[in-house]
Parts: sequence; C-alpha cells; structure tokens
Amino acid sequence: GGAAVAAVGALLHLDYFGLVEFDLGMIVQFWPLVLVYIGLSLLVDGRDPFRGDGAEFIYRGEPREKTTGDSSTGPTVHRARRGRSEARFRDHNWLVEPMDVDSLIADYEFDFTRAFIPEGDVPIRMSGLIGDVKILIPRDVEFSLRSRALIGDMRVAGQTRDGFNISMEYRSSGYDEADRKLTLDVDYSIIDLRVDLV
Repeated sequence: GGAAVAAVGALLHLDYFGLVEFDLGMIVQFWPLVLVYIGLSLLVDGRDPFRGDGAEFIYRGEPREKTTGDSSTGPTVHRARRGRSEARFRDHNWLVEPMDVDSLIADYEFDFTRAFIPEGDVPIRMSGLIGDVKILIPRDVEFSLRSRALIGDMRVAGQTRDGFNISMEYRSSGYDEADRKLTLDVDYSIIDLRVDLV
C-alpha cells in the first residue's frame, strides 16, 4: 500500500512538471501491478499479503539476528533482512550498538535522547526500497549522516532536500574529535527522513 501511494505521488509530481502525462483516472490501467505485488509479497515474506500477520519485524532492543564479535571480528552488529520491518527505539536507557538493516519497506524511529551511547564510533546503516525514518539526537552528541534517495524528502538539523535524485551529508562541528559519536548511513530509493536535534 505504501509503495502504491508513493508511486502515484511520484507520477503526479512528474505530471506537474510536464515530464509524463498522468491523472488519477489512469490508475485503473495499473491493475496488473496488483498481481506483481502479490507475487513479490509471497516471494519475500512467504505469506498471504492481504492477511497482514507475521510479516512485521518489531525491534525493541533485542535483535532477531545477532552476531557477536571478538577482538578479531570487530564489534557486535545487528542485522535484519525482511520484506517489511518496523522498529521503535524509545525505551529508557536502550543500548546503542552497531546496526546494519536492509529491508524493502522500513518504518524506523530512533530516540537517542533516551539511549545509552557507548564510547567510540557507533555505525548505523539502513537501506532498502522505501524508508520512513525519524531520529531524535541530543545536541551534545556528535554525529555524521549521509543519505541518498531517488525520490523523497530529507530534513536534517534544519537543512532540507526534496525532489528527485537527492542526497545529503551532515557532520556536527565536534564529530572528528569526539570520543562518543554516531555515524548514520541511510540509503533508500524512496525516503522520508527527519533528524531533529533536541
């Protein structure tokens, strides 16, 4: 459903700029895409796409898959690969660890004001097809962010990018010298990204 709305919005936007001809009455012509959606849902999730159960990956502090490193393999990294994933990091004093999440459709909320952020550089990477990512970061925590998308809206610490083939890089003033910092890498084809400093 989210992908369909995003696609219609993109086509209407392209029509507005005269790049394609499209109006809402043409949606009926796209009914074969419903079959494509059903097929992809069955391949990716192995479930009935209309039931809505069992597909979401709820991450509230403990990973579904966790590889624990040692001195030779590096730090602990959380990895998840799903068709659709949803994560809320808002618990009091939740532990921030390196993360690498790749999913077709993602809905993530990070509240670093409530987190325990350890010493060192903590990398967090998110990628996929469609991403809705909301992040709160305390002003005293140094961070860098790199984000790319084919289409979308990015709002990071007062800076805004929107439209097609967009990218954004942000680095807080004390990032290079900080003993404790976050390195965020966000890469989606369609994105709604918001990073607020509080």
